[in-house]
Amino acid sequence: MATSDGEKILTFGFNTAHDLYEKLKRDAIKLKDNPRSKDECFNFILTAWHLHHDWMKNDKGVSSLARKKHENSELAMKFMMHALEVVANSSKHVRVRNNQNVKDTKFGEVLNWYGYFYGDFPTIITETAEYPLWKLQEILIEYYEWVFDEKITDVALKPNILTELKKCNLQSQD
Repeated sequence: MATSDGEKILTFGFNTAHDLYEKLKRDAIKLKDNPRSKDECFNFILTAWHLHHDWMKNDKGVSSLARKKHENSELAMKFMMHALEVVANSSKHVRVRNNQNVKDTKFGEVLNWYGYFYGDFPTIITETAEYPLWKLQEILIEYYEWVFDEKITDVALKPNILTELKKCNLQSQD
């Protein structure tokens, strides 16, 4: 496929932001089915970050309404998306770059049945928040569902997404 300016797009069939959103939904299902899989964590984080950072900004086919929702929500989603950026890029490039507040990732190994059902889930830990991947998955799927839904014309971030983001904030848990 080629862009309007003739530049080739080499993406294995992912040609639009909406295509990558559909991949994110499939990645989310796989992550939900196997929440402690390193492969599923990696795939979900990379897809989510690149959909946010590259595809929403560079796909000229994104509707003006979807683009406005995405732009208006940037401030509220900023810290979570920065955490995704750090983990995606350090996973992909072997080192952490642009790390302003991500402290760690927690990825406990499952050694027995008790750990499978009650152990820690993979989590991104920042100075101000903890983002369990199961919670990130819920927030991001609802977020992109809202962004791409052309029937919802309100460009203010949905209050329940803000509520879920606040639940990850360490200061709000006191």
